[in-house]
Amino acid sequence: MRFLRLIVILTSVLICGCHKGPTSANGTVYNGFLCKACKVKFYTDSDVYADFCPQCKSVDVQGVGSYVCPADQHLTIGPRNRAGLACEQCGVVVMDMHLPVEGELKSWGAVKKSKSEVSSR
Repeated sequence: MRFLRLIVILTSVLICGCHKGPTSANGTVYNGFLCKACKVKFYTDSDVYADFCPQCKSVDVQGVGSYVCPADQHLTIGPRNRAGLACEQCGVVVMDMHLPVEGELKSWGAVKKSKSEVSSR
């Protein structure tokens, strides 16, 4: 888990460079999370990684990414992993993941949280 956090932080730093934050063609990217314990969906700025859930305080939170199906262009948000994610609409496994932008996370039902709400650091 710590290795995954380190990878996310290093990737964010490399993407960030010297500008305000990482961006995609759709806007500024964020870190999205799903609490495995209470299923709350939330997101943070790209330089903040959640240590615990803002609702139930569980440390069992999972980072999520955006997967766009090449077959039907449907956006599915789900766990970041190397195995890809099945499209919610057609079932095709999508391998390409990108960090989500705010609009995608809001549409998914996530609420933005501050560093103090999700991290003790």
